[in-house]
Amino acid sequence: MTSSFLANRFIFVLFIFVGSLRNHYHVSAFSFHHQVVAFHHNRRSSNNVKQPTLRKMTTSSSPVEDTDDNTDGVPEQLGQQQQKVKITPALWELAVVGGMATMVGDLAVHPVDCIKTLQQSNIGMGLNLLQATQKLWQNYGIAGFYAGINVIIPSDVIGGCIKFSVYEMLKKWSDEHISNPTLALFVCAAVAFVAASVVLVPGELIKQTLQVGHYDSIAAAVMGIFSNEGILGFFRGYGGVLFRDIPYTMLELGLYDNFKRMVQRRLPKEDQSLKPWQEVILAAIVGAISGLSTAPMDNIKTKVMIDGYSNFWNCFVETVQQHGVASVFAGAGARAAWLVPFTAIYLPIYDMLKRKVVAIRSAKDDPDDEVGRVEELLERL
Repeated sequence: MTSSFLANRFIFVLFIFVGSLRNHYHVSAFSFHHQVVAFHHNRRSSNNVKQPTLRKMTTSSSPVEDTDDNTDGVPEQLGQQQQKVKITPALWELAVVGGMATMVGDLAVHPVDCIKTLQQSNIGMGLNLLQATQKLWQNYGIAGFYAGINVIIPSDVIGGCIKFSVYEMLKKWSDEHISNPTLALFVCAAVAFVAASVVLVPGELIKQTLQVGHYDSIAAAVMGIFSNEGILGFFRGYGGVLFRDIPYTMLELGLYDNFKRMVQRRLPKEDQSLKPWQEVILAAIVGAISGLSTAPMDNIKTKVMIDGYSNFWNCFVETVQQHGVASVFAGAGARAAWLVPFTAIYLPIYDMLKRKVVAIRSAKDDPDDEVGRVEELLERL
């Protein structure tokens, strides 16, 4: 064996080893290995005097017979197939993107959330959207429309990080292991919310007690809740939150992804990427459906958290007995007015930021560039 041959083999083995250490969101070791083999084979073939007899495709897509033996046993199409590698963001990147998108959505529509909370409380029972708005303005001024924002932003950002990273991880698994993942997406969304609920519920509780004026500051709310109920007091209404937000998140994320896939199936195969305006429309539709369908659960959950009811069922029965069945839909209009723009903002922003991450990763980890560097190294030996 010549020294050049041994050097080539050493680099070949080295890159197999490096490929095996790559993260599973990047090019796999198997893919990387065959890319190197394919290009190494092409390098040897390019120096062969039989270059004109290499396999080519005619305009009729019929292969021309190749008289040169494929001594490496590498199919000719392998190089082209392996170049189509899907770049996927890492979980921590999805978490950051999810948190950022959630923060933007919260900042944009928090005033409507304050109006909705007042309508659902005993203090604002019977007030319509305009009356609740006037009451907030008269009692608190502009600050009343941003009560609790300093606690819900950190809570929702952390919750968004957990929710989106868990959802994307489970969605990726279902796409790879389930032949028809349509229904699986709803299950993925439910599990993602449960994972995030540990952070979201205390933040939601403190936010709503501030929104209806039970406490003047976050510190007072935390101390008051802890002194009266202990650490478990921060999870008051936890069952109600699950009862509301598990179906809501299933509809929000599950419908949104399924709607996108339905639209993509109608697009040309060459380009199935959605336009931003299409994502905004689909997200708004999802916000309306999920918001209105879960309005009664949201109403009862709010009452359990801020009006002192013992549990979800007792709250529901007493509310219906005292105010009628229609009362459980109090704040439904404000909830829809809050969630339609919220989902229309934060879900498309999440998709946009995720595409930016993929673009950055593609620039850094482009398989063509990596194989090109391998080929360049082999040429220098």
